Amino acid sequence: MSTMFDSHPARDDKALRRVLEDAAMGRWEGPREMLIATGPDWDRRIFRLQVLAEAGARLRFADTWAEAEPHSPHALALLAHVQALRAMIAGRDSGQTQMEEAWATCRAALDLWPQDVAPLVVMLALLRTHAPDHSTLSHVWEEMKQPTPGTERPTTRSSPTSSPATTAPRARRCGGPRSKSPSPPRACPSRCCPWW
Repeated sequence: MSTMFDSHPARDDKALRRVLEDAAMGRWEGPREMLIATGPDWDRRIFRLQVLAEAGARLRFADTWAEAEPHSPHALALLAHVQALRAMIAGRDSGQTQMEEAWATCRAALDLWPQDVAPLVVMLALLRTHAPDHSTLSHVWEEMKQPTPGTERPTTRSSPTSSPATTAPRARRCGGPRSKSPSPPRACPSRCCPWW
């Protein structure tokens, strides 16, 4: 008896399989409904975004969705994944502009849903590909783990279906040495991320 392995990128996620078929035809409504339904199930959300990004890197459904719904954290999270993948495919030198676009999209997605970890995963992937050295990546990772001064990390899972005013502030981004008073982020001291 031989065992057959399923090589489909969605694996056993039947909802994702259906959505990929929609996406292949240029329809973004399926991805929207699926990502909304996924909510803050972070592992499943990131897996689904990564699989959708693989399809979106060569198709336009993610771009079209983000244009149609520019204030959707789901659309922006998917677009950030797609842009990051395109930047990585282009490489360190020719992918710089695409990387900066992906970074800006991640920040916009975080502004809309601060608890979403998917944009942070994309940011780390971008830094891993484009950062000048390991110490820069480590520095940014440590900065991302720290809460913004005067705020706490959310203890409950919230989704973007709740009012934007009820969401907690997002984690502090790279901004150099810590100060006792909250201040807007400054340019990264290691100059690894001038787009910050």
